Amino acid sequence: MPANTFVATANMALAAGYAVKLVDTDEDGVLRDRITHVSVTYSGNPEPQGIVGDDAHYVMRSMAHRSQLVSVLSTHAIKPITTGEGGVILTNDSVLHERMRKLVDHGRSKDGFGFGYNFRMPAINAALGISQLAAMDENLETRKAIASMYHVRLQDTPIKHPEWSDDHCWHLYPIRVENQAVRDKLRQFLFDNNIGTQVNYTSLDTYGHLGESEYQQNAREYARYSLSIPMSAAMSQDEAQYVIDTIKEFYDA
Repeated sequence: MPANTFVATANMALAAGYAVKLVDTDEDGVLRDRITHVSVTYSGNPEPQGIVGDDAHYVMRSMAHRSQLVSVLSTHAIKPITTGEGGVILTNDSVLHERMRKLVDHGRSKDGFGFGYNFRMPAINAALGISQLAAMDENLETRKAIASMYHVRLQDTPIKHPEWSDDHCWHLYPIRVENQAVRDKLRQFLFDNNIGTQVNYTSLDTYGHLGESEYQQNAREYARYSLSIPMSAAMSQDEAQYVIDTIKEFYDA
């Protein structure tokens, strides 16, 4: 799997009994030139596609144009579609679909009960998620509009932008700056002006519980130089402009 992802990606593989081998990313934290068993749609970028897609940052209506066996979506509270907590697994494989259905519902099937768990999403949470589907397209357009503002109006600053893609759902908008010292100063300056940011993520090769790992230079440097600035379907364009103006103020100073 790519070295730039949330630690849950690796922990779930370990819990299933697999060894984890990390692959270094490109300089912008995305892995493009190699197909791994587990792919990661980091920040909402849809490339590449592995056997299992960690698509926690992605939103899709179907698997029709996806090449992986399963796609795992997150419906955590901060995701583009939320159920408060939990997630969704998509697959085109009917046998795997039936097996997963049994696993999440006490092993229940038309033939009775077998081995399984109670992993069913509570109805109240599911109702919240279903209610958001009607607004999904509008919310994605709002995110794309904010991303476009960042792309165009921050061009005269030293920051590097994520690669633009029409299929990008812009769960995050991670920028890169010159070095870690500048990144930390910028983050503090934004915080002092009531703008929250995140660092996504620490390169997985720095976690000792994954065992021995090759040095992931790009992923480590990306973790030191990157910063996710505000991105949400609840943001107004005036709020996005305030973020832009504050970043420009930092560099003007």
